[in-house]
Amino acid sequence: MNEVNIDRVIVDITNKCNLKCMMCANRCDPSRNIEMPVEVFKKIAEQTFPYAQKIWLSCSYESLMHSEFNKIMGYLDTECETTLITNGTLLNEDNIELIIESGMDWIFISFDGAKKETFDKIRNGARFEKVLSNIEMINEKKLNKNILNPELGFMVTLMMSNIIEFPEIVELARFLKISSIHCKPVHKTSVLPDNEMLIADDMIYDSFTEGMNLAKKYGIEFVVSTDLEKLMCLIHENNINNSSPLFPNSAGTTNSRRRGWCGEGSQSLQILPDGQMKPCTNWAIAPIGDFTKDNFLDIWNKDTFVKFRKAFDTNTPWKDCVNCEYYMLE
Repeated sequence: MNEVNIDRVIVDITNKCNLKCMMCANRCDPSRNIEMPVEVFKKIAEQTFPYAQKIWLSCSYESLMHSEFNKIMGYLDTECETTLITNGTLLNEDNIELIIESGMDWIFISFDGAKKETFDKIRNGARFEKVLSNIEMINEKKLNKNILNPELGFMVTLMMSNIIEFPEIVELARFLKISSIHCKPVHKTSVLPDNEMLIADDMIYDSFTEGMNLAKKYGIEFVVSTDLEKLMCLIHENNINNSSPLFPNSAGTTNSRRRGWCGEGSQSLQILPDGQMKPCTNWAIAPIGDFTKDNFLDIWNKDTFVKFRKAFDTNTPWKDCVNCEYYMLE
């Protein structure tokens, strides 16, 4: 038996989404009508949550579109830190009450613009003012109930369309009582225009660092993906006027082994709506297990999965990680 040590379990309970975001390749997926059966989620909760530190609902889709979301919430009674990631458009009085009653620790809103024109363009199908209203509804309910949780966070995908607004996004976060901002750069997809990719440019650096410094000033937790950190450090280090590190608490960018937004693949699990399990969000080959027919400990102790995890303890990445944009040997 191999020791089970999981930082987080990421569960997509459906592959449905009500938006067609600019950067999302999934918007072209014709099979977006799958829902995880409640009994499969119950099995996942019973078999994996006791080993995990964090549970994330949603990685790529919109959990609030699950037709039995209320039943799913009933299985989140856990000592783990629980997080719902949502685009925020479908929040309402009823599901906010459910989320609060479930004991959810965090709600992260995907938020990619400080102005209506930018936000609505990137999050095609969303309305800026509706999302703001829904966030204010959560804050009002928390105030009326005299509770602190769920805390609120922003998930921000930075690209050329919104980088100049980043300081304003942070200002808006302060106004909306946002406790944490997680940032990552947009990644190239088949549907994303080439001119949206961030480049090593002083304007990008200035907007990013202004936003970062505002977050620090306001006491907002600020989390940066490794690939965004790498880009900003590159600009920073090329500027002869900068003698101090941009991220003083970072492991650094020189001769250090870094793993990015994938969530330390050897300690994370991603479970898809059909019950299939991958070790990380960027796993492109066959799933490593299936909760509709396999038990978790049997999956964990599979020879392939054991060898995959052991590869993370060496300087030689697993064969399928070599070309992964998230697994970085810098």
